[in-house]
Amino acid sequence: MAHRRAFLDGRAGTSEDWLDRCERAAARVAAGKKFLVVDGVGFPSVGSVCGTSNAAVAARLRAPVVVVAKSGVGGAVDAVDLAATYFEHAGVPVLGCVLNNAPAEGFYARDAVLGPLSAHFATSRRALYGVAPVSDALAGLRDAAATDAAVDADAGAAHVRRHVDVDRALADAARDPWNAKRRPAAPADAAPPVDAAGLRAAIQATAAKAGAATAPGK
Repeated sequence: MAHRRAFLDGRAGTSEDWLDRCERAAARVAAGKKFLVVDGVGFPSVGSVCGTSNAAVAARLRAPVVVVAKSGVGGAVDAVDLAATYFEHAGVPVLGCVLNNAPAEGFYARDAVLGPLSAHFATSRRALYGVAPVSDALAGLRDAAATDAAVDADAGAAHVRRHVDVDRALADAARDPWNAKRRPAAPADAAPPVDAAGLRAAIQATAAKAGAATAPGK
């Protein structure tokens, strides 16, 4: 609370100062890495009082977003749409969502909601990357990790891998226009890609003119 008041009083820099710091920190962490996952804090507008909402940070970092929301059916879809709209209003692309903390059993159990949710998101421009159930083995892990750097995160990673299509999320992120622009340009002297179909057609046309017989597709 104190730092927010300091910001509003003009004693803690400007929004641009803080966004610049976020950008420099992300660049430092990303150095030498294939990809960087930036974990937003809370809901999309957290930090807006300082001009540093999750959407503002994502826009500065040119980072596409995966929304993480609580599981359910109607309420889950509503929450994803609300969050996604906020990001998209800031010009940030939303790739899709992960729904978390599905009950182990009952009406809203993971197995009960996965079918209806998959059907909904199959008609949406946003992907459903997975529905992760509650796990007793992970209880308290987040709080423990906040105070103990030696906490073993392998169990959490395995849980995510089991229930979330991480490979698809990474592939979608790589195809996102912002990330596509980051790919290294081909060397100036690199040979252009071969148009196999065009080359085959040209060879067949030349052979036909010379009177040779060619088999289709050969």
